[in-house]
Amino acid sequence: MASSPQERRKWNELEAYIQSQMQAYAIPGASIAVSKDNQLVYSKGFGYRDIEQKLPVTKDTIFGVASITKSFTALAIMHMHDQKQLSIEDQLLSTCPNFPCVEEVPIKLQFPICYRIRQVSRHCDVVFN
Repeated sequence: MASSPQERRKWNELEAYIQSQMQAYAIPGASIAVSKDNQLVYSKGFGYRDIEQKLPVTKDTIFGVASITKSFTALAIMHMHDQKQLSIEDQLLSTCPNFPCVEEVPIKLQFPICYRIRQVSRHCDVVFN
C-alpha cells in the first residue's frame, strides 16, 4: 500500500471516487486491485457482498462476471489479430483443439464444425442441453 502521505492522499481520493460512483449507480459492493510493474500496489473491498446479512466485500471477494467475459475474449482476439498472432479467419479447432464440437456436446443451436475465430468472437450464446 501507500508509503508516503502524498501516496496515501491519492489512494484516499481514489476511494472517495469509487464510493461516490457506487452511490450514484446503486452498486452494493466492489473490489478494486491496482498493479504496477507486475506488483500489487493496492487492493480493497467496498460496500457489501450481501446487503441483507451486512457481509462486507473484501479484497478477496469473488464476484460472478456473467457475460462480460465475451467482451474480454473479443478484445483479446482482436489484439492478437492486430499483433499477427492469429487471424480471425483461422479455424478455431486449429487454435483451440479442445473446443467442444457438435459431435461432442449436445446443443440446441447447431453450428458448423469448422468454426472460425471471427464467428466465435461475435456475441452469441450456445445453449447446452
